Amino acid sequence: MSTPIILIILVALFVLIAVITIINNKKYNHKPKFKIFFIIGICWIPLGVATKNPVFSAVGLLFMILGLINKKKWKEEPKWSELPPEIRKMKLILILIISLIFLGGIVLYFLANKGVINV
Repeated sequence: MSTPIILIILVALFVLIAVITIINNKKYNHKPKFKIFFIIGICWIPLGVATKNPVFSAVGLLFMILGLINKKKWKEEPKWSELPPEIRKMKLILILIISLIFLGGIVLYFLANKGVINV
């Protein structure tokens, strides 16, 4: 596959996910957490600089601006001790999964640099 076809497919998937999310938000009357947009932006800007990919930096800047524009809508999140047990369990499982993926990526990176595996 050539790069433009892959790019078109990725954009189409992004649009499809955006449409589904908008429909879901209207159905369940879900309000976005703008503080999260700000945090994502803060993370993506250095990611773009480190990988020399200006798209990450630009999108990170947009997320950060979106979060700052809506700073008055930032809500206080409940503390860990105030969360119901099922929410705490779900968050712990998600943290564990994300940590394992992150650590696996680091291991694969070092194995690829040592020539043990070909990526």
